Amino acid sequence: MKKLLGIVGFILLLECNVFANNDFEFTEFPPEQIFGVKLYDKIYKHLTKDSKYLTKFRGTANKKKHYYYYYEPSTNKPNQLKINENNFFINYIILVNNKNYEIIALEAHRKLPIVLDIKQFKDTCNNEMDNFINKHKLESHKFTHQYLYSEDGYFQYVRNIDYTINKKYMNSNILKKVRFELGCMNFKASNPEFFIMLSDIDILNDIYKRDKIKTQTLDK
Repeated sequence: MKKLLGIVGFILLLECNVFANNDFEFTEFPPEQIFGVKLYDKIYKHLTKDSKYLTKFRGTANKKKHYYYYYEPSTNKPNQLKINENNFFINYIILVNNKNYEIIALEAHRKLPIVLDIKQFKDTCNNEMDNFINKHKLESHKFTHQYLYSEDGYFQYVRNIDYTINKKYMNSNILKKVRFELGCMNFKASNPEFFIMLSDIDILNDIYKRDKIKTQTLDK
């Protein structure tokens, strides 16, 4: 069985390398937007006549309601979102608040090779993060290394950077704390994924508290 899983994992790794040839590029770093979607924009700017077919569901964290928009171009009806798609990531998630439909988080995912245990997952994840950082020449930026986990078997290895951006409000600007993060997530070492995320920090803290996710800062 382990040999079979290893073969499958190798095939998936080859597929991932094909995807990497069609990667996206940052317009700035740290970013205020990714995939042509700017944090704190109204979601309406990125909806189309076909957005009614999007997978959409509601969530709540710290008594605040929000909506998830899930888009997978390979299986969904095309052009459901105005977003700069690429072949590196296979699905996109946009999180908006319920108050005024501002985008408060956006992320993109791609599958990783099947792993046999947590150590292999960590090694695979570090390799993916190193490759991504090197490809986009982000070595000069100081990332915090963290391990996130919950009691139900969910865990992540991530590297993130916190900073502030100007959010336009009325006729003035408000400084907002945001986070760019890249890493790998897994649930009971079964379906690993690589992801990048741009998010308002407050919603992240609310979700971590709701889902009882603990964080541990790691040495490099």
